[in-house]
Amino acid sequence: DCGGKSRVKDLYNCRQYFECLNNRPVEPVKQCLLGQSFNETLQLCASDRGCPLINNNASCTETFMPSLIPGRYLQKDGRKWIEGTCPSTLRFNMSSCTCVPGSNQTQTVPPCLNVTLPLTSSLSSVGYNYYVKADYASFAGNAVVFNGSTVLTVPALANNEIGDYFRLSISFKIGANQNQEKKALVSNNECSNNGTYSISVGYSTVYALIVLSYNFQETAYNLSGSLGNSNIWNTVTLKKDGTSIQLIINNQVVDNEFGQGKIPNRGCPMIIGKDRGMANFVGSIRDVSARKCM
Repeated sequence: DCGGKSRVKDLYNCRQYFECLNNRPVEPVKQCLLGQSFNETLQLCASDRGCPLINNNASCTETFMPSLIPGRYLQKDGRKWIEGTCPSTLRFNMSSCTCVPGSNQTQTVPPCLNVTLPLTSSLSSVGYNYYVKADYASFAGNAVVFNGSTVLTVPALANNEIGDYFRLSISFKIGANQNQEKKALVSNNECSNNGTYSISVGYSTVYALIVLSYNFQETAYNLSGSLGNSNIWNTVTLKKDGTSIQLIINNQVVDNEFGQGKIPNRGCPMIIGKDRGMANFVGSIRDVSARKCM
């Protein structure tokens, strides 16, 4: 969210910023002049000769994609992909996340699937055409309220080979007067004996599970971390990139594992708010996103 500010900077491009509405960044993205960056303290564009054309603080495959048009690129603005253009003598480089000298040729990257669900006001347009089946869902405070019976089903990730890169993120706030009982946030554990990924919460502790298949043998990796403050909105991410497995809470890596292999295909949809063997989630959820690359 915007943290009470009227404007916030783009985390991936130091020249860009967003206006805020209801404490949330809204489009269109605004841009400072060359040689300037957006200063959140001053709430304006200020001189900054150290601001490059593109300033990426995350891995390129998470935030950038090459365009089919030479000299252009796609950058994630937090909710969807927007197109940028390099100067005529430059091309976009997926290794450095910058426009560099050379002929304008696109670079191949693994095919990826992005499922972004901004659960803020209505299920009618959620997920940008990704179907979401809702049971007992209602909205309040720009979020879906989960009452213990609420379940959201997202078939988009079913029957897909997840591959070598997987990133699952969810923003939530736990309901009042909750005990330490583990409650489901998101998983694919409802149509088979064993799911391959899950995130759950036990009041102040987050738990994550991911299953990898390597040399025809499956291994489950369990990660956990503390929320710190369970009475506020928290964002939790489970990420697999190559052999690195990370649990990230509010942009901080709290646990990590080394694991070889890929996530096996179970043919199961992503389920939000429910998981076999634990209680259903009670509280609010407003953003869920998943990205997988072959």
